[in-house]
Amino acid sequence: MTDFLTGVIVSFAGIVAAAGLAHGFTTWREWRKEQKTKQRVAIALTAEVFPMADMVATCASLANFGEFHLPDGDLNTQMLVATLPPEPTTYRALAGQLPLLDIETISAVGAFYGSLDLAKRLSMQHASEKTIPRGHVPILGNAWRGVARCALVAMERVGKYSPVTKEADVAQITELILELAGILDRKAPRVERIDASGKLKIGRASMRAVS
Repeated sequence: MTDFLTGVIVSFAGIVAAAGLAHGFTTWREWRKEQKTKQRVAIALTAEVFPMADMVATCASLANFGEFHLPDGDLNTQMLVATLPPEPTTYRALAGQLPLLDIETISAVGAFYGSLDLAKRLSMQHASEKTIPRGHVPILGNAWRGVARCALVAMERVGKYSPVTKEADVAQITELILELAGILDRKAPRVERIDASGKLKIGRASMRAVS
């Protein structure tokens, strides 16, 4: 009888151990799956956040130029509207998976897109007019500087999940960071007046379009 009970106990212990190993493997597999999904979400966000931040630098430069560098304060409405970033399709598509990321990154990305949406709405308020009313220009300036500030934080947070290593990309991102920082100091790094007629060069210093 004792031998029988001992055998039962040993068999039961073996079953428990096997079940524990199976559970551990399943947990590890689920963890690996979650990590891969998290990395995929971060890479997708990086691919949208950085180009969006680049477009923000142009819009914010125009807003700063209108507020601090135009003597008459008459900022061309269509010039600003034409540079507005598109809708954030990736961010919206991944909204349900954002909780996989850490809370600081979620907050930073949410703040960036929220401030961007507000600045775009403010920029469109007078889209039917030739120039933006002078009283509205400082409001736009504040809004776009807010987006620039949020862009810097969002870029830093998502960049930790998907570091950029190519030398050319690193150089461009470094330039963008400096431009966004300059915008916070009320500069207009993406805008340059090229003659007395009022023509402007708009865009990155290395590839500006004339307007």
